[in-house]
Amino acid sequence: MATGFFEKKEYPPKVIAMNEAVISLLAEGREITSLRVSEITERAGIGKGTAYEYFASKAEIIMSAMEYDLDKQIARLAEMEEKATGFRDMLETLMAWVAENFRNHSVFTYAFRRDAGVREMSKDLEPDACPFEAGREGIRRMTEEVLEIGEREGIIKKMNHYFGTVAIFSQLMLFSFYLGNPQDEKVTVEEAKEFAVNSIIKMLN
Repeated sequence: MATGFFEKKEYPPKVIAMNEAVISLLAEGREITSLRVSEITERAGIGKGTAYEYFASKAEIIMSAMEYDLDKQIARLAEMEEKATGFRDMLETLMAWVAENFRNHSVFTYAFRRDAGVREMSKDLEPDACPFEAGREGIRRMTEEVLEIGEREGIIKKMNHYFGTVAIFSQLMLFSFYLGNPQDEKVTVEEAKEFAVNSIIKMLN
């Protein structure tokens, strides 16, 4: 259903190796601020000096890994949305994608789970180097398409897409908070996902 809203970035092979090394180390439970360049390059199978041929600092290496992971996860979302059959299905797919990222301990969800380290790393970067900027345009275009489909199907009212985007992302953030900080074991992931989807539809009507 959703088409052409994401263009995947190309990475040099050694950068991919470092990105994957960071991802694997964080997936093992390491704190983002405790990672060392030497262990990243050792895990990547390259020399420590090679890292500085591509990056100026450890912060840049880690943020590159987060951008790389975001690219991968948005590409995965694009594949999932291609199979969606309507507005509600697209919203459910979006929530399922978020749940999948948390279940797989994706680096993309690291900011939701332990954002202090991400903020600390970001201090050493230029403002426009934030990894989460990379997928902003693709997500924006996807959201626009989802809202247009909802309007055509008559499920939501036609409105300024700013408000539609706010509605979708407010529930996306709340669902992410539930996944990262479950408050009530009586509420299942499916129930939380259904609540988020229904809340979006109510907010847009």
